[in-house]
Amino acid sequence: MTDVLADRCEQVRQTVLELTQAVIESLGAPSKLSRIIPLLSHLRSVVHLGTEGIDDPAYIAWVRGAEANLDRMEEAALAGDAKATHAAFSDQQSGVALLGTACAGKPGW
Repeated sequence: MTDVLADRCEQVRQTVLELTQAVIESLGAPSKLSRIIPLLSHLRSVVHLGTEGIDDPAYIAWVRGAEANLDRMEEAALAGDAKATHAAFSDQQSGVALLGTACAGKPGW
């Protein structure tokens, strides 16, 4: 049987690593915010796959709030607001932290 969550975690692993780096670096160099937009697009494509076959509460919560969270992150990045981008990224209710919790223990996480 396929571990759907493990597959999703693998699909986003590199993107999350790059996004984390870009968000942190942008706090000191807002010009790096432009790197964030294509990464958000990839995360959206995974969000649109839904949660069928996944029973992890953190992943389900992430998918539920991800679209609005990714929109906030993108709007802040486009506006050149590194602090607001970081705030959306690190939001404990809908940010990437939930995805990290869901993927903890999976290969590469």
